[in-house]
Amino acid sequence: MYRDSILALEARLAHLREVRAALDADIATSESLLRAWRRALPRPGRRWWQWTPHVIVPALVAGLLVMGAIIPRLDCELCRAGSTTRASAATIRSAATLYLAQSSDSDCPTVEELVDEGYLGEDTAVTDGWGHPYWVSCDRGDVSVRSERFDGESLRPGLKGE
Repeated sequence: MYRDSILALEARLAHLREVRAALDADIATSESLLRAWRRALPRPGRRWWQWTPHVIVPALVAGLLVMGAIIPRLDCELCRAGSTTRASAATIRSAATLYLAQSSDSDCPTVEELVDEGYLGEDTAVTDGWGHPYWVSCDRGDVSVRSERFDGESLRPGLKGE
């Protein structure tokens, strides 16, 4: 009877020794990881420039890579309206220059005159990308085509915004 109890206690002791060995191994691993982390962290004696490049530079590079991947994919309505406005204004400017070269009239044409006389096609946009009308101004042979600002504020001399 005592013999069975002693054998059971010896088996339990062997099991506890195995568990303690496993716990000691886990503690040793945790301590080595903690030492490695402490070596990586800045120490009070270290200067900020000794550890900052290892943290800041990779973060900046990652941020720039993300921005470089995202920004070209942005397709905003304001960007599209600006490019179509420039293209339409260039077309109207070319038509006005041709009108002045072929016409004996030295007055600067309006956009409506250019459409009526066939210098601009019926399908040519006579408003900018934001729906504001163009106007043509001529100064000493230099033709410029303008429209209101995208927010509707007038750029014509003497006119207030809508």
